[in-house]
Amino acid sequence: MPGGRAATFGADRARRAAETDRWLASLLGTEAGVALVAVGGYGRRELLPGSDLDVLLLHAGRPSISGLADRIWYPIWDSGAHLDHAVRTPREGREVARADLRAALGMLHARHVAGDPALTAELRSGVLADWRAAAGTRLAELRAMHVERTERSGELAFLLEPDLKEARGGLRDAGAIHAVAAAWVAPGPGPRVRAAQEFILDTRHALHEVTGRAADRLVLQEQDEVARVLDLADADVLLRRLAGAGRSRSARARLGPHGAGPQGAGLPGAGLPGGIGRRGPPPVSAHRRPLAEGLVEQDGEVVFARSAEPTARRCRSPGPMRPAMPSPPCSAPARRRSASGRRWTRRISSPASCRTGSGCATARNAIRCTPSPWTATWSRRPPTPPR
Repeated sequence: MPGGRAATFGADRARRAAETDRWLASLLGTEAGVALVAVGGYGRRELLPGSDLDVLLLHAGRPSISGLADRIWYPIWDSGAHLDHAVRTPREGREVARADLRAALGMLHARHVAGDPALTAELRSGVLADWRAAAGTRLAELRAMHVERTERSGELAFLLEPDLKEARGGLRDAGAIHAVAAAWVAPGPGPRVRAAQEFILDTRHALHEVTGRAADRLVLQEQDEVARVLDLADADVLLRRLAGAGRSRSARARLGPHGAGPQGAGLPGAGLPGGIGRRGPPPVSAHRRPLAEGLVEQDGEVVFARSAEPTARRCRSPGPMRPAMPSPPCSAPARRRSASGRRWTRRISSPASCRTGSGCATARNAIRCTPSPWTATWSRRPPTPPR
């Protein structure tokens, strides 16, 4: 698998979606009064090697629709593709979207594949009209779903084994940002957010190719190979790029222009309904709670204090430390622990990655600092086993 493969991932997804469109159109044939509609990721033409096919068969009240549905679904099942399907009239589709938030989010991306385009247009216009009419309620539901997903899956930028789809800042946030824009209360994502989404999507695409199955969690043992497929130097570079992409997307959601409060969950709508329709970013909270020397909490994140000196030559522990031990050189392996609890080791790339050039750790269980041009990550070094 060539290292430059990442450059063709977008074209590969578009080609796979176009081929699937032609195949489904051939299965439908020239039937009148019906339409095949792609929704969700398939509707966005984001078909990865392990993606499901999200398909709606729309009809205008045809009584014998089940026979036609079987004629379409069974060949898809026989091919081994994962199919998420439904058979509805446009009116039934609107009713389902009103009752089920996930279904509504998928139908916001409805795209005509084959058959009668008037049925697809009726569904799309109806779902969008309902979404905009109930924007206050639906965006509040969207925020609650985002809170639950963040608590369950964490934040992409801070995980060693991130869930590329469910973690905050991951691919689910793309649907959330699109849904907010579809409600006409905010503009769509800008170039930076779209580029971040494309990189996370490429990473998930590479993960599917490496593992040979539908996978969303980038576990430790797959990271080096995924990095190679993406033409990156190593897993550290991959995780750093993912962290930057995740921050771009979560910041776009957190600072969305409809009332996200300073202690909100990070999704536009935290201040609904009063913030609907307001343009421009919300005011940033001025509340800063001290945590340790040089560190404060603001808007739910740990940031440097205004008086901090990030260029200090030593990392200082916020608590009592044990007697000093000799510090390892920067080229020595740095121990980390994965999300699954397994301890693993990766070698620091160069002495330049340490401020002092001779290692930051000054004591057993001391705070180890790993600076980068953008941020500093703080973690406790595992205890040295007794000899």
